[in-house]
Amino acid sequence: MSRQRGVAGKEIGEVLGHKNAVRAFFVALALIFIIPVYFLINHLSGTYASHMTAVTAWLIVAEVIEMGMACAGYFIFSKGYRSYYNLYYMTQYYSVTAFGLIISGFYLNVTGSTIGYIISAAGVILIPVLDGLYFKLFMGYYSVAAMVSVITAHRAGEDIAEVVCLCVMSWAAAAVIERCVCGREQTRIRLRAKSISADMDPLTALANRRGLDRKAAVLWPYCARTQTNVGLIEIDIDFFKKYNDRFGHPAGDKCLKEVAHAIKNTAKRNVDITARTGGEEFIIFVQNMTEAELVEFAMKVRKSVADLKIAHAYAGVSEYVTVSMGIAYGVPGEDYAFDDMYEEADRALYKAKNSGRNCIVCGNRVYGRMRGGVGAVI
Repeated sequence: MSRQRGVAGKEIGEVLGHKNAVRAFFVALALIFIIPVYFLINHLSGTYASHMTAVTAWLIVAEVIEMGMACAGYFIFSKGYRSYYNLYYMTQYYSVTAFGLIISGFYLNVTGSTIGYIISAAGVILIPVLDGLYFKLFMGYYSVAAMVSVITAHRAGEDIAEVVCLCVMSWAAAAVIERCVCGREQTRIRLRAKSISADMDPLTALANRRGLDRKAAVLWPYCARTQTNVGLIEIDIDFFKKYNDRFGHPAGDKCLKEVAHAIKNTAKRNVDITARTGGEEFIIFVQNMTEAELVEFAMKVRKSVADLKIAHAYAGVSEYVTVSMGIAYGVPGEDYAFDDMYEEADRALYKAKNSGRNCIVCGNRVYGRMRGGVGAVI
């Protein structure tokens, strides 16, 4: 929408596109049944007796088009082709508008009344909710088609004036609908953005402690019900204060972002939760891992950070930035809460720091080097 900007505007456009594509699909399904009924009613009533051949031919064409649109809609939705939503609903609404205008044009010639035209055209124009260029294209097409339909039907000047008024009212109605829908979507997006930002660490884009607690509050009861084994890996950058003192806080922020990126890239399963809980401390919450798998996973995280080769100001452990880790694991239950696991991981991290750092503590074991993909006990 021309009034929208940035990510929010793009998201609103996607929402509108999806809404209209769904609406177009159901319109196609409805017309597949309505067109034969419409033909039967008019055949029995003799409304289009003098034009029955032309009307019948157009209704057959319209039926085939709507069947094709229904099949195309099913294919697009089943495959998740979001980029085709706008094209799909614009194609459908062009065809529906043409159908309504042509039928109402016949109605004008036969009955001499604009009521059928107004009903069919208004019913069509109030269906789509469009934004920006699509809104202008559709309304322009609709206005031109409406005027052509009336003029070719050789209607009087007052009928043309009625159609002009109808076009103006339709423009206004469509604009109001668009503003209302977009207003609701903007509000929803802003509320969601605030919720996300409240749960997210602004520096690293990982979850913060609040976000971690909120996600754990959902997952912990589920894992307790399903008796799913979970693990918590607490990570601390070794001697990060010395790094900040030597290189400054801007460099420290860059270091935190690089380490966070390395952690996120390693913990990339959908069920993995990564968070920065404060300062140079990070958390990874995982599911369905044994003790050996947790240690192996932590070693991969440790290696991914080491591979960054960020020069450290303190070479007492390594010439590059390293991390220490504490691991806790178990099955959630009434006697084993998330905070209990967090405390266990914190105690394990404390042991890792007291064991020379750049290592991992799980249970009573301290792991360091990798041998054959398994963390070797120091």
